[in-house]
Amino acid sequence: MSIDEDLVRQLSEQLGFSRLLAVAYVNAGGRCEYCGTDLLMARQGYAIQEIDHLVPRSSNPALADHPLNQVLCCRVCNGVKGHFHPAGAGEIEREQFNEQQRREFLSIAREHIASKMHRYDESWRKATQLLQEVWWKHGKYGG
Repeated sequence: MSIDEDLVRQLSEQLGFSRLLAVAYVNAGGRCEYCGTDLLMARQGYAIQEIDHLVPRSSNPALADHPLNQVLCCRVCNGVKGHFHPAGAGEIEREQFNEQQRREFLSIAREHIASKMHRYDESWRKATQLLQEVWWKHGKYGG
């Protein structure tokens, strides 16, 4: 993973980003690495930026500070992913964690998040429909 050290330095010095966040921003192009949301296009995106551990710290403390294990993401994706381990479980040797494995794990994590979001979307649609019908019936729906 090659990074633009000058940009990392500028983000750190001028905006107060930690090195970790600056490196993640540069590597991800300012987008959530799970869903692709542009975290710089609107204040709301910028406000919900987080760093996730692709392989959870709880199951693999040795990778907690590994740069390849740091994922720039939005708060929604981070919350939906939770403690999901893309390899299922078990320790991953720090020395063996590489870019190819990161890409594979990102792909698995994206599928996991998309699957959960699909279920949330179905539930959201049903809740929205039900609430709109109830509110409309009682004259409380203003949308």
